[in-house]
Amino acid sequence: MTTIAKGLLLVGLIAITLRAQAASPLARSPAACLGVPDAERYVWLVTNRQDIVAVQEVKLQEPMVYSVAPDPHAGARILLAARPGETAEWLQRIAECHIAWNSARGYPQGGASSALDVEGAVVQVSSTGDAFAVEITSTDVRAVREILRRVRALLVTSSAP
Repeated sequence: MTTIAKGLLLVGLIAITLRAQAASPLARSPAACLGVPDAERYVWLVTNRQDIVAVQEVKLQEPMVYSVAPDPHAGARILLAARPGETAEWLQRIAECHIAWNSARGYPQGGASSALDVEGAVVQVSSTGDAFAVEITSTDVRAVREILRRVRALLVTSSAP
């Protein structure tokens, strides 16, 4: 291979590397975020604290029979007032996008206040008729404590005058 060809190959590799590094965050966003608008991707559901109906602790579930394994998840349940046009499936998708986005960014510490920003958090959204139950849980004891702390802080803030 000639020196000129090697030089062109090197320039091409550098250009490809620089382009990949300069790719927009949208291009690097997780698959879970495809189709989720930016406004909902970066700002999660519980930012409107007036929609919070209640906060409950989710405790480890001990089975009634020994043949059933216990569920090792614990954390918090946030009841959100339903808004027109929202579905549990859409809220689940937004929450999963939020978790995937944090995971892709390595769970940045600065300013993270959502319970979904806790490493190891999993979310399950279900409809309760006039509200949505958003369960944020983990199997890690430290993560559970942090989830509860953050969710309780939301409740205190939302009940302030």
